[in-house]
Amino acid sequence: MKLNDDKTELIHISSKFRTAAPIPSLKIGTTHVEPVNNARNLGVTFDKNLDMNQHINNICRSASSALHKIGKIRRCLDQQTAETLVHAFVSSRVDNCNSLLYGLPVQQVNKLQRIQNSAARLITRTKRSEHITPILRNLHWLSVKQHINFKILLLTFKCIHGLAPVYLQNLIRDYTPRCCLRSSSKSLLVTLYALSHTALARFSSLPLSSGMTYRSKLKKLSQ
Repeated sequence: MKLNDDKTELIHISSKFRTAAPIPSLKIGTTHVEPVNNARNLGVTFDKNLDMNQHINNICRSASSALHKIGKIRRCLDQQTAETLVHAFVSSRVDNCNSLLYGLPVQQVNKLQRIQNSAARLITRTKRSEHITPILRNLHWLSVKQHINFKILLLTFKCIHGLAPVYLQNLIRDYTPRCCLRSSSKSLLVTLYALSHTALARFSSLPLSSGMTYRSKLKKLSQ
């Protein structure tokens, strides 16, 4: 592989509650790379505070544009075709790498939920005054928050049963108490701890709490 100097980005990630010391530019080849506030990697926009605001705004902007275009031809489509278009151009954007959004504040997740609600109403041609929960249930759609939890639980299940890549399986460790306890038979996982909730939500690969198994959380989600 050849490094593309012009497309190389430098981002310094730090807490928004602490003033980070500025870092100098880096020289890569013949190019001086200056620090940026947002950097894009594999379709995800990371910001310097890892609050994912820019990423969510980008998703909402592109998904809203797609919904607007589909809405113009909705009267010419049946419900199945409209749902196919929404999955292709809207849901695929909302669900892409959504496990990175675990632990975000409710107001940020609600931005994506409003996009999903608009998509559901467009498909079923229902008014905004109608309650959205029965509509999502009839479409067999999980809410955005539930879908994020389901994605993480699915990855965890695959890691435990050897169905995920090795680099992900190595992040999952079974919890083994030092003495015989009732929790020994509950299929618990080792919980990572951090100094702050924000750091735990962003960098923890094991989002399950110490008192909950992935099986019990899957059962709770399905209810």
